[in-house]
Amino acid sequence: MKLKDLYTDPGHLIRRAYQISVAIFLEECRDFDLRLVDCAVLYGIHAMPETDQIGLSRAVAIDRSSIARVVDKLVGRGLIARRVSDEDRRVNRLSLTDEGNNIVEQIQPIIDEVNQRILEPLNKKEREQFIHCLGKICEVNNEKSRAPLFAVAGSASG
Repeated sequence: MKLKDLYTDPGHLIRRAYQISVAIFLEECRDFDLRLVDCAVLYGIHAMPETDQIGLSRAVAIDRSSIARVVDKLVGRGLIARRVSDEDRRVNRLSLTDEGNNIVEQIQPIIDEVNQRILEPLNKKEREQFIHCLGKICEVNNEKSRAPLFAVAGSASG
């Protein structure tokens, strides 16, 4: 393998694109002290109020141990509330606090700007193709992930 081969390797390019997207996200969202995974959890709970942690894990494709750490952190910050389910005392229901809802509302336009900056080098058609292709890669290879996405009502796949 030559070094130039690395620059056309899909895995390497996906890793580099991820590094770039994280850097742009951290730059734009520094005032919120959130990571991408934190936003996924907040968005998931916003979209599915009163969800349980396992359902959330499946809906946002984050493995169970990671989701537990993220939820604990966000509960500690006062962004998520946890309450024992009325139907099953072993299940905790998750909801956003007022502060969590405010963060989601405040950060959405910033996330839109992050996405705009990430996709800036592409024209409209290329952006649509890029998103389509990434979605297809993720959908077809979903089961290979350590945290497969389970389709939920209203999602792109479900």
